[in-house]
Amino acid sequence: MARDKKQDESVKQTTGETPVSATVVAEPDKPSAATTASVKARNSDSSERNAEEGLQMNPRQRLILKVALGVFILTALFPPWDRVYNGKFAGFAGFCFLFWPASWMRGDKIDVSILLVEWVALAVIAGVLMFLAKSQSPDATK
Repeated sequence: MARDKKQDESVKQTTGETPVSATVVAEPDKPSAATTASVKARNSDSSERNAEEGLQMNPRQRLILKVALGVFILTALFPPWDRVYNGKFAGFAGFCFLFWPASWMRGDKIDVSILLVEWVALAVIAGVLMFLAKSQSPDATK
């Protein structure tokens, strides 16, 4: 420290300017850049940790997701069909395999509106079940 004072005095004598000290004291109202950076790092670490914890699924949730995916694939492979005669709707034809419908030669068409209702209902039911399964996790009871 004594050496720094001597250097400061020599700078003052040669240039006539007051030397700037190497230590910067932060104003009490404003946090220093290092403090701000460390707080941001801590906050981002905790938010990343919370995001990772939110993405983890327990075994019940995995089962629900697998069953929902299986039902989705089945509904896509066996969609609802409408019977069409002479270009006009004649009634519901049932559920048939996508690539070999019972009466595809007559011009039957997939009923997209019923298929979309099935998929939305499946998504809502799976979402509710996954939410309920999360609240029943073993960690929540502790």
